[in-house]
Amino acid sequence: MIRLREVINRLSVPLFFLLAYGWSWGCWLVVARILDVYEDVLQGVPTILTVSAIPLAIRIGFATAALTGTFGPAISAVILTAAIGGKAGLREFFSRIVRWRVAIRYYLVAFLIPPAMLILRFGLIIVLGGKPQTTISTYSFWVALGMFINYFFRAGGQEEPGFRGFAQPKLQEKFSPAITSLIIGVLWFFWHLPLYLWVPDVPQHGQSLIYGLLAQVGITFTFTWIYNRTQSILIPMLLHATINFLGEFLVVHILNTQSEWLIGWISWIVPYFALGVWLIWRYGSRNKTVSSVHRSGKNDLFRIQEGNSPL
Repeated sequence: MIRLREVINRLSVPLFFLLAYGWSWGCWLVVARILDVYEDVLQGVPTILTVSAIPLAIRIGFATAALTGTFGPAISAVILTAAIGGKAGLREFFSRIVRWRVAIRYYLVAFLIPPAMLILRFGLIIVLGGKPQTTISTYSFWVALGMFINYFFRAGGQEEPGFRGFAQPKLQEKFSPAITSLIIGVLWFFWHLPLYLWVPDVPQHGQSLIYGLLAQVGITFTFTWIYNRTQSILIPMLLHATINFLGEFLVVHILNTQSEWLIGWISWIVPYFALGVWLIWRYGSRNKTVSSVHRSGKNDLFRIQEGNSPL
C-alpha cells in the first residue's frame, strides 16, 4: 500500500491530467453526441429536460454530463490528494479552498485586474487602428449576482482546485513558476479543446485554436502568481469568475474590416501576457520559496510570508 502511494505521488502530475481529461472529455463527448443525434428535435427548445420526445434517461444523462463536465480537474485533484495524503491530505487541500484570511490587496487584485485589462484592451484597440464598440448586458443586480456565483462554483472557478491547487504546487517542486505557468497554460488549453471542437453554444466553440492557446497561456502567469502569493485556492477562483463574468457582461466588438481579428488577438493576449510575465519575473523566486515552505509546515509558511510582503 505504501509503495502504491509512492508510485501515485511520483506520477501525480500525469495522472492528474489523465483523470481530468478523461472525466471532462467524456462528459463533453456525451453532450455533443446527444445534441447531434437530437438536433432536429431540439431546434428552438430552451432546455432538453422539457422535451418529452427524448427518453428521460437520455435527458438526465445530458444534464448530468453538462453540469459535471467542467469538474474534471477538481475531481482529479480530490482523488489523487486522497490517494497520496489520505484524510490529512484532504483536510489540507480543502483548507486552501476556503482560505479567505489573506491580505485585502489580493481580493482587490482578483476583482480589479480583469477591468484593468479591459481598459488596456480598449487602449490597444485604438492605438492599433481599430474602433471599439461595446455591448453591455442589462441584467438586474440579482441576475448578475447569480451569474457570478455560477462562474465561481461551476463555469470557471471550479477549475482552480485542480490546476492551481494540485498541479501547480506539484510542478513547482521541479520547475520554476515561469516554466510551471507554460506547462499548465498549454495543458489547460488542451483540456478545453473539446469545447472548441465538439460542443456548440459555449464561448470557445468555433474560436481560433491558436488564439485560444495564446490566451490561456498568457493568463496562466497571473494565476500562478496570485496563488503563490496567497497559498489560497479561493483567490484564483474569484479571479477566474471575475474574468468570465466580465466577458459575459461586457462584449467588445472591433470595427475594422481589414484587420479586426488581428487587433482582437493582440488587444486581448498582450495585456495579460505582459502583466503575468512581469509578475512572475518580479516575484518568481520568492514565489517558489513560499511554495516549497508550504509543503514543509504551516508555521514555517507564516514566518516566511510575514517577513516577505512584496506589494
